Amino acid sequence: MYMNVEAVENEQFLENNESDSDSELKITLKFGYLVNLDGDEVLRLKVNDEKIIDSGLIAGLTQNNNFVDAQFFGNKKMKESKKDIIFEKSCVKANGKEYDYNEIIVQMTPHEAVVISKKENEFIVKLNEEAHDMFSSVIDNDINTYIISVINSKICACYISDGEVVWVNSIDIDKNTFNEETSLIETVDNKTFNLEDCYLRACLNKIYLHVDDNEPLRTLILGVTDSPFEEKELKQNYIV
Repeated sequence: MYMNVEAVENEQFLENNESDSDSELKITLKFGYLVNLDGDEVLRLKVNDEKIIDSGLIAGLTQNNNFVDAQFFGNKKMKESKKDIIFEKSCVKANGKEYDYNEIIVQMTPHEAVVISKKENEFIVKLNEEAHDMFSSVIDNDINTYIISVINSKICACYISDGEVVWVNSIDIDKNTFNEETSLIETVDNKTFNLEDCYLRACLNKIYLHVDDNEPLRTLILGVTDSPFEEKELKQNYIV
């Protein structure tokens, strides 16, 4: 949901946001409210007498202590989608854990933006296309990233740096099977997923092939490969 950024209350908003320069565009994740103000739906970081429609995550870009763009991800939508995620004022509840807002970041790929935990790189929620486009505006198109490719009939993880493929590792999908002609992966329990719906997540020593499953709602790991990079280099892929 896109909101008029002038409607977002900015007072004391960046008091805990670290940056070398407030004039720089920054990605910011905060708890906030969707309220009814004179018949319009607007965002607030805190409320007084406004009628609250929903509460949830405000993911946006800030510059000079003000929002320049923002998306809202409400708890009602999470509940309707049967996602086990609750955005509370003090923390995000997901994966059976609690994450402070300063402990989560946005991870970008060429096709999606997801919120993950800083420490364990745990997946929390996938953002919408509008959020991906919004955050892409402040990220170099040549950002180091991982992509999925099929080489010699094998699913591979490719690492791209400055527009060039630096290395390629084949992904071990164990007893799952892959049909190159149809781009379908069939799991050992006879579930089928299109490779186009899969994505990669890099942790400290491994790179995992993930896919989102709706029956039941969860994230599955379909394969894994080793990562040749140290933790400090992996952090280049994250927007802090």
